[in-house]
Amino acid sequence: MKHTILLIITLLIFTASCTKQVNNQKQIDLSNLNSILIKIPNKYEVIVEGVNLQRNNLDGYLKRSNIKTGTLIKIQVNPKIEFKVIQGVLKTLHNNKLYKQKFITRE
Repeated sequence: MKHTILLIITLLIFTASCTKQVNNQKQIDLSNLNSILIKIPNKYEVIVEGVNLQRNNLDGYLKRSNIKTGTLIKIQVNPKIEFKVIQGVLKTLHNNKLYKQKFITRE
């Protein structure tokens, strides 16, 4: 019985520490940006959550102007590839490869 209780307590502590690590993942701070450009290949249809992005058909860039403090950019493209903003880098996992793209920002 003691071993079972000890095991449960250990698992709870381990679970709490793992949850904390996930929650500490930093996202890009957009508070000082007036505009942001994100390049996504033209073959993808873009669905955007949280912000209004427009595709420039000439160069494939997505542009967002007047970003407010605390804005979360979450972009999903079709076929199902999800882009997330983490520490200023646009990352996506596709075909078991991690693709990274840095943001081009303008003030």
